[in-house]
Amino acid sequence: MTNSWGLSSEQASRYVREARDVVKADLSDIDRVDMLASKVQMLEQIATDAVAVGRESNAIGAIRLLNELVGFGAGQKPGFR
Repeated sequence: MTNSWGLSSEQASRYVREARDVVKADLSDIDRVDMLASKVQMLEQIATDAVAVGRESNAIGAIRLLNELVGFGAGQKPGFR
């Protein structure tokens, strides 16, 4: 940032720190259960749509991601990692 935007290292560090604080504040409002439910629903719809148009490999990919997300695989724990 210092070269691209003509900022001092101190200014660039402050802007990055402030940006991280904004992101942290935004993320603190997200309920993990709601986020998980939303992503599960999205992946289920992607898999369904992929099968409907004959893109089985895309459906398999969505199902694999769903498995990773909820942890139905052997030896996996449910939830985010």
